[in-house]
Amino acid sequence: MYYYGGQSRSQTTTTIVTPATGATTIDTASLSGIDQSQLVNTIDLTGRYRDANWDNRAVVRDSYTANFISGNSNSNTLNALFADFRHQPTQVGGRIGRQNATSGGVLGLFDGGIGSWGFAPNWRLNAVAGQPVNVPNGITKTFYGANVDIDRLGERW
Repeated sequence: MYYYGGQSRSQTTTTIVTPATGATTIDTASLSGIDQSQLVNTIDLTGRYRDANWDNRAVVRDSYTANFISGNSNSNTLNALFADFRHQPTQVGGRIGRQNATSGGVLGLFDGGIGSWGFAPNWRLNAVAGQPVNVPNGITKTFYGANVDIDRLGERW
């Protein structure tokens, strides 16, 4: 939990010379106000179960910003809410829920699923499907894809 607060102050000085008398008048105006006042709350929870065959996780990441300046709204951002499993003997794994991907052609936050299968040494088949989270209101986009990961192909790759 973090509180962010800020106050700005602006001062303007104007010099006025009266031509008839040559008198000088200095006019000073100051403005000040609170321009930032918010409380940012974050939560990051992870639960994990592992044994000889399974590696399972459940993850929740959320942030809520309470804005205390009149006219500004509060916001909530659910960054992750997913379940993840890996069965080590069969090299099968998957993740379902809200997640952030940076591989398989997917970049960014989405709701959906990812699956993988290590079908041979150094070879993995992957699939993904879902809907992006950060799209304009009223627009629904769905994507899907597949790819193959290859590790240590030959001596130099």
